[in-house]
Parts: sequence; C-alpha cells; structure tokens
Amino acid sequence: MQTRFPRGRGPALPRLAAIGIVSLLWACSGPSEPSGRANVPDAPLPLAGAHNLRDLGGHPAADGLRIKHGVVYRSDALSHLTDADLRRVADLGLRTVVDFRIDQEIELEGPYRLPEEQDIRRVSLPIHPADSAGYLQRLLAGQVEEAAETTEYMTDLYATVALDHAREYRALVDAVLEPDGTPLLFHCTAGKDQAGIASALLLRLVGAPMEAIEANYLASPAARLPEDVELFDGIDPALLEPMLGVDVAYLRAAFAKIDLVYGSFDAYAETALGVDAEKRRRLMRLLTEPIEG
Repeated sequence: MQTRFPRGRGPALPRLAAIGIVSLLWACSGPSEPSGRANVPDAPLPLAGAHNLRDLGGHPAADGLRIKHGVVYRSDALSHLTDADLRRVADLGLRTVVDFRIDQEIELEGPYRLPEEQDIRRVSLPIHPADSAGYLQRLLAGQVEEAAETTEYMTDLYATVALDHAREYRALVDAVLEPDGTPLLFHCTAGKDQAGIASALLLRLVGAPMEAIEANYLASPAARLPEDVELFDGIDPALLEPMLGVDVAYLRAAFAKIDLVYGSFDAYAETALGVDAEKRRRLMRLLTEPIEG
C-alpha cells in the first residue's frame, strides 16, 4: 500500500519542515523505454515504480580503463516498485542496498521494496542537509523572493553535503569494498542530489574524467513534489524550479569546496573518505576493466 502524504499546511507542516524541501522531491519521468543498445552509459532500467535506476558502468576511468557494468547502481527511492519491477531488479543480483533517506522520509514515502527471495544486505546512511528544513520554512513564510535565492541555496547545499556528510560517503565506499558487497545499489528519494554526489565521488575515486562525471549527474530526470501535498499552494513555482532539476553548477560547487577546504580531491579522499592508495587500488580492481578494442 502506498504511503500518502498528509494534505494541507496545518498538521503536515511540522513533519515536512523537519525533513526539508530537497527530501520531498520524487523522480518524475515516466517509465523508461529500452534503449535498444546493451550497456549504454546512464540508460535507466525500464521500471514503472522508479525512474532513475542506472548502472554506473560504461564511463571511462583512469589509465584507459572503463567502469564495469553490473557492479554499482544508483537510483531514486524503491518504495513503489511493482511486482514486474521487482522481477527486473532481481535480475541485477544485488547484494547490498544503501539508503540515504532519513527516518521521516521513509515514514512518508514508505520502506523500499526488494526481491524477497534474495539475501540483500540493507545499509542505512541517512543524509539530512543542515539547512534544508530552514529554507523550507523561509519559503512558506514568504521570505524567498527570487529564484536566484533558491539556486544559491542549492549550490551551498551540495558543498555542505560533500563536506558535512563525508562520513556517510566513507561508509558507502566501505560497503562497496565489503567482501561480497557488490552488486550494490545506493539511493535517496529522487536519486539526483545525495545519490548524485555519491555517484560523482565514486567515479572520481577511480579516475573518471569530469566530463563523464557531469554527464552521469545530468542524466537524472527532473523531480517533482508529491501531488497530494498542498504545502506549496500559493508559492511561485519559479522559486521551486531550481530544486527540481539538476544543474552542473551545483556539482561543481561541491568539488570546488572540497578543493578549497582540503587542498585537493585526493586529500579529501584520504582524509575524509578514508581512501588511501591501497583502497584506491582495490576500487580500481573492483570497479574498472579494460576497454575492449
């Protein structure tokens, strides 16, 4: 049974404000159609109940290698998978699912559905950006006047998540490297923000060029707000638009902040993510392969 969001601003406000606006976004494209080409980078799995489930495979990596298919996946929430979807997901052979949602998101969206016949390790790594709830309250109070303010908020948000939630991303790397930890899937609600940063970090750790990292990030479909929440009635949609899509400036801001604070991505990887030279070698062995000539 699908969990329904409470309607209206009154009783819903305390719970929704505690979550923050970014956590309310759902992926909004319709079911994907098969591309007709096997192993196409960033081609979403054709599902009815999730629209941003993608294999990280196919992108170039360091040393003339490429990311293997079938090892790591990214996704939006898995709460609304149909029975047919579950059969498709079962074919992935997942061993680990990492959930970046906080408890309130899970309560409102519902727990994820996974193939019951498979023994899948479930890892909760909740990421709750510090000022997400505060910005929602400002919107509702009419204190946000221009879309540029929302763009600035999102830009700052990405940088904040990359720094303040390095512990969660460090745990993700450790989960990937666990014996029999892959195939692994990680997800948030819409699959574009917390999961988008996670994907960018993993790709950067194995030497993917920024062009490929940004292409992977930009392949996420636009998000939407739940249709049965009247919380934003009367708010100019233009003020919300910068939150719904993906903007490469957000991702670049996160990497720029990493460089500013740590001096380089490599220093951030070792200090914040715990990825030393040996872990880098292990990630390369696990996630990459030669490009077939």
